[in-house]
Amino acid sequence: MEILEECGDELAQIIAEANEAEELLRKALAEAEASSSNFESCQSSLPWGVRNWLAQLHGNANKLLATRLDAIITSDLTTGRDEVRAMRKRLIKHTEEIIERLENLVKAHDRIKSAADR
Repeated sequence: MEILEECGDELAQIIAEANEAEELLRKALAEAEASSSNFESCQSSLPWGVRNWLAQLHGNANKLLATRLDAIITSDLTTGRDEVRAMRKRLIKHTEEIIERLENLVKAHDRIKSAADR
C-alpha cells in the first residue's frame, strides 16, 4: 500500500508540472492571438526548454507506469487485495491519461513552433 501512495505522490507531481507547462502554452497562444505578428510572437513567448520539459514528464510518467505500477503484484496479498487492486487500477488509468495529455501538449507545442517557422 505504501508503494501505491508513493506512486500517487509521484503522479501528482507530474500532473502539477503538466498543468504548469500547459499554462505556459496557453499564455503563448493568447499572446499570439493578441498580437499582429501572430505565431511569430507566440514562438518567442514560449520559454526555452518547454518541449524538453514535456518530453521529460512523458518519460517519467511512462517509467512510473512500466516499472512501478505494472510491477505491483497483488496475488500474493492475503488482506486488502481488492483495495490494492482498485487503487492500482485507478493509478494506472490516471497515469495513462496524463501520458496522453502530455503527448497532446507536445503536439500543441510543435504546432506553435511550425506555424511560427512558416
